[in-house]
Amino acid sequence: YKRQVRDKVTLINKAVGSKEGFASFKLAVSPAWSSMSDYLKKELIIGVTNVPVITLDKVFENLKQQGYSRIDVIKIDVEGAGFEVIKGALNVIKECGQHIILEVHENRLKSELQAINFLKRKFGYTYKILEFRSKRNFIVHLFPK
Repeated sequence: YKRQVRDKVTLINKAVGSKEGFASFKLAVSPAWSSMSDYLKKELIIGVTNVPVITLDKVFENLKQQGYSRIDVIKIDVEGAGFEVIKGALNVIKECGQHIILEVHENRLKSELQAINFLKRKFGYTYKILEFRSKRNFIVHLFPK
């Protein structure tokens, strides 16, 4: 089992965003709330660290050099920064036309809804809600028509 996973998963110790560089990562009282987003309330932050950021386009470029030819599924659960991840994945989306699982988060709803509309407009994606938690938190499956 471990070998099967090892052959299919590549771990990259970096954050993903719209451009390469560094970003402040806010550590929260609950690890699930930790994020680079600005929505985290100050009283919930227990620390801040600087992390390297890479785009999914760069990840894919590096994987192609290792012999991989495509990415089939992208799951984005980045506490409200989903549109930033998508902006850094335009080439891989165009080339692979893969399925995207996006969690839409409460405090950044507008931004992640913009990401859904952007994918519909630019790439002809459609979507279906996989899990509805509330009007402000749900998981969407986006896929090419």
